[in-house]
Amino acid sequence: MKYPVYILIVFTAVSLVASCSHSTSSKLLPPLEIEIPTELEHNPEIVGLIENLENTINEFSTSAQELAKDYKHLTNKNEEDLTVFDKVKLVTVLVQYTEDFSEFSGQYSKLIEQTGTLEDGLNEEQKLALATIMDTFKNRMEQIEYKYKDLTTK
Repeated sequence: MKYPVYILIVFTAVSLVASCSHSTSSKLLPPLEIEIPTELEHNPEIVGLIENLENTINEFSTSAQELAKDYKHLTNKNEEDLTVFDKVKLVTVLVQYTEDFSEFSGQYSKLIEQTGTLEDGLNEEQKLALATIMDTFKNRMEQIEYKYKDLTTK
């Protein structure tokens, strides 16, 4: 399970870095809100893990989208038309994104690993409910990736 998660994280990172300053939309994705299934609501470790994953993804999504929105005006310029100040702004946004992504990927990987560990103690219904939630998280990452993929076209 680790390799597909890392591949998804790396692919999302590449897509976001490539398009971070290409945003043409100021509309943010709405925060992801997970409803805890009844099969899992009595397991405080799983509930806490789900809430942590939800918060981690929402923070990263908002941060990445805000960075793109804040610097979208720079993408309308040719590289030779960028001033030194513009270039400093671009470097700043890339550094900030790298920092945010680094923090996100560490937290996300840790939480995914914990999910695998906790999954061993669940019955089949609980595993199915958790798999559905994990699919929701994966879909959100794909939404972020898709949004930025569309934004890379000028």
